[in-house]
Amino acid sequence: MKTNFLIFLFLSAGLTAMGQFEKIIQPSDLKQKTIITESTTLSKGFFRAELGVMYLVQDKYFDSSGKKQYYPVSMWGSRYQYTLGLKYGISDRFEADIRLPFINQRIENYFMLKMPVVNQDSSFSSDLKGTGIGDCNLMLKYQIIPERGKRMTLTLFGDVTFPTGPKNPTDIKSFNDYKLPTGVGHFSTGIWLYARKIIYPYSFTAFMNYNYNFWGSKLIDAEATTPTKFRKGNLLMISGSFNFHLNDWIALANEIYYFHYGKGEEKNGSTVVTDPNWTIDYVPRLVFQIRRFRIYEIVDVPLFGKDNGADPAYSITMQYTF
Repeated sequence: MKTNFLIFLFLSAGLTAMGQFEKIIQPSDLKQKTIITESTTLSKGFFRAELGVMYLVQDKYFDSSGKKQYYPVSMWGSRYQYTLGLKYGISDRFEADIRLPFINQRIENYFMLKMPVVNQDSSFSSDLKGTGIGDCNLMLKYQIIPERGKRMTLTLFGDVTFPTGPKNPTDIKSFNDYKLPTGVGHFSTGIWLYARKIIYPYSFTAFMNYNYNFWGSKLIDAEATTPTKFRKGNLLMISGSFNFHLNDWIALANEIYYFHYGKGEEKNGSTVVTDPNWTIDYVPRLVFQIRRFRIYEIVDVPLFGKDNGADPAYSITMQYTF
């Protein structure tokens, strides 16, 4: 009797352990992990779709001394960007992403020209709009050091941005009446190194990105008759974040970004050089996880900078893992 009882306990413990192990590796459980606990790449065969909306009002900038200023001559602008993202896990350590943006932007200008010689003032205004597809991006991610236990993971990203959006003004009627382009007009490629450490319910990340911009050509403004060759300054981006769970299904990410844009050039008969510029941004993200469905609420707040925009951007992103 005693022997039969011990055998029963042994089998029960084994079945319980097998049941617990099966629960951990269920695909449905992996698809419900939060930004704190999920792997840096999607598991093999997993597919994730996302839709993001970003809104930005443009009326402030950091000047050459780092002081925040309003744009002169009553300049004001706004920008909506809708981004469809598709992600697929090729293997447990290798992921492919593609992003397809759609842009709706507007720039308003109003300025007064004083002519004391004839005792007359003249005013000019413009309300420029542009709507259409932007520049698409393809990114590949590979875990160099995979996540196992409590050790740090290291992931390498590589991406290419294609100039799929229109790069020149269209429907030109005058210098202040035309449609804005929604594309940048050149190829770019970047390499990223991303590190993460999980100490549940916290996680810490750090990454560095260097983005190289190739030469392109486009009409710089509506009055141009010949394309201008140009190359935007390369981008160096460094970031770190501290993230934690507020409860089982809400997480808060606190990220700091440093952006440095190098020297750019424009060539159209003569060469014009644009100076380097930089900015430091604070980006809090509130993330809601509802089973496979996820919602990001994001604010990008420029804190410091030089010769760069100083307007906060607001965005919301929705994701679903299939």
